[in-house]
Amino acid sequence: RDFCLSRGLGDVYKRQIIVFMKKISWYYNRLRAMNAKEILWRLEQKKSQHREKVRFANSDMDITSSLFYEEISHLSFDAGRLGLNFKNKKFGVRTDIHLLGGYDYGIYKQDWHAGFQTGNKWSRKFSYSLPYKQCDHIGDARTNWELNRHFQFALLAKNFYATSDLKYYRELQALFDSWRRENPFLKGISWTSVMEVAIRAINWMYTLAFLSQSKNVDKDFKIRLSVGIRNMIGYVSQHYSRFSSANNHLLVEATAIGLAGLAFHCEKWKTLGISILTEELLKQNYTDGVNKELSLHYQMFGMEAYALMIHSMQTCNCNVPEIWLQMLEKMTEYVGCSSWRGNVAMEFGDDDEGKILDLQGGEINHLQYIMQLCSLVLKIPYQYTFQHPVNETVCWLFTDEEIGDMKRMAPLPVSDDCCFKEGGNTFLRDGQDRVLISIDHAALGFGSIAAHGHADALSFQMMVDGKMLFADPGTYIYHCDLPFRNLFRKTEMHNTLCIDGRNQSEMLGAFLWGRKAKCTLENYSVDNNIVRLEASHDGYAPVRHQRVFEWEHSNLKLRIKDGITKAVPWCATLLLGPDCEAYIDRNTIQIRMGENSCCVNINTPIDLVGIEDVWLSPCYGKKMKTKAIKIRGNSKTLEVELHLFLKDL
Repeated sequence: RDFCLSRGLGDVYKRQIIVFMKKISWYYNRLRAMNAKEILWRLEQKKSQHREKVRFANSDMDITSSLFYEEISHLSFDAGRLGLNFKNKKFGVRTDIHLLGGYDYGIYKQDWHAGFQTGNKWSRKFSYSLPYKQCDHIGDARTNWELNRHFQFALLAKNFYATSDLKYYRELQALFDSWRRENPFLKGISWTSVMEVAIRAINWMYTLAFLSQSKNVDKDFKIRLSVGIRNMIGYVSQHYSRFSSANNHLLVEATAIGLAGLAFHCEKWKTLGISILTEELLKQNYTDGVNKELSLHYQMFGMEAYALMIHSMQTCNCNVPEIWLQMLEKMTEYVGCSSWRGNVAMEFGDDDEGKILDLQGGEINHLQYIMQLCSLVLKIPYQYTFQHPVNETVCWLFTDEEIGDMKRMAPLPVSDDCCFKEGGNTFLRDGQDRVLISIDHAALGFGSIAAHGHADALSFQMMVDGKMLFADPGTYIYHCDLPFRNLFRKTEMHNTLCIDGRNQSEMLGAFLWGRKAKCTLENYSVDNNIVRLEASHDGYAPVRHQRVFEWEHSNLKLRIKDGITKAVPWCATLLLGPDCEAYIDRNTIQIRMGENSCCVNINTPIDLVGIEDVWLSPCYGKKMKTKAIKIRGNSKTLEVELHLFLKDL
């Protein structure tokens, strides 16, 4: 700005220079997050992309018309190897899928290049040259990708198989023909992410499986699907994520490769998929079952990948590595501990509602689906899992007998206090499963970029009867509206202590962090029915923040004691759920949520306490206003006591 002002440059030039400098800064910081091997690999990928651009950029190649990879021309599809239960009679016939942000699927179902957040469209530019991040004039790429994952293809194929009603087949054909015409290979938004190609290929596989078992299906249609799947898997197998980008994306990409290896009897793909998944299992997860992305939803996303792969391997009588089963069991236990009665989960970090397969349609409870899927794969009945309606996708993967056997087994109970010391999350209950508290004493996120982490060290959440009393702000959006993307990740938005308005960790981009707060669990104990947890972090170095939680579940009291090593201005946030009302009377705050209430007593001197309007994101793509209690001071200590009063049920 100073440069522009000193030279009298106009506003347009100012904006262009600022945008240019931001890009330079991002590239510089992104390079700093890479090692030499990753830089070399990325240079090799650039060479590969250049060769593909020479081959495909000047032609609109239909991925279903011919094979681009000669070595896979001999492969044939075997529908039975995906593990579908073709005898299932418990099905619905919905034709719509849930679009992120609440957009109407009926309006957008053939609008493959929709910007969604605007009336503009994504161009059919070559994908490697198509910028899709922070394009506010078009929209959020993640919203568009949901449509192009093609859950609707498998859904319609399932409907046609189950009912023999040609209307589902005709709609599937129309969508398929529309998409392949408008989305040539490596052209447009649907080809900008390798993981998106992988999810689409998986859904095409299940589509082809249902059509292969159906009557009156055009042979050319099945051939085109097979060709398209092989082209997409060939592409994914050459471009799967690695190094600092190898997070949940890689797990899904490897699952697509592995499933295709099983379904097409391709040993090369099967071996590659299984080897990647085996290598990444302990890289991406702590040994206590917590995923290192420290995002509960991305943990479930990864669990779905492993569970689908295990199920198909078991169907094909392939040996499943024992470590897969052991880790999936620990991960499922963690998710069970994080949820209220198997119905609502405590979310930390990013949540973009990602899934791999959906044979039910509409809005689903992803938590229930994942717990049911993993229970059946592991043959372990987790508490509450089968008290909920069985997700239809599960019914298409397992027989009535298998599901019935699981329902008859005595479920494993969830402990009232679960501390995952390595992963860094603790969950506390009240003995009657009405109250659930979660405490974050974890690292920021996974790897050098910690892409999906939030600056929320030592934050907590509290749920009562399945509703949020003290909430996490959520995610809102990824690839546009950067100020709001950043806002929902800030420390001041979470239920922790914010010093001098600073973030505990340094944001360098929408999915890039620099300096990261290091959190340390100092003590965890249970004595006389009082759980005590002490942890600290260095995010405000040289000042250190310590927080002590004491949960007295017999009296429904949670005491929170903050200590900092230097008297500096701070603000403690208590973000309220959308169903709460709050009132202040001096140093006491009364919170009502329906017929339940909470009294917040501030037991140390403060400067100011107030209730402010803040943002909360209840789901991806949506934001709403809620209230937050803001306690401000300039001392070395703060102590508050939260006392719950619950209406008898």
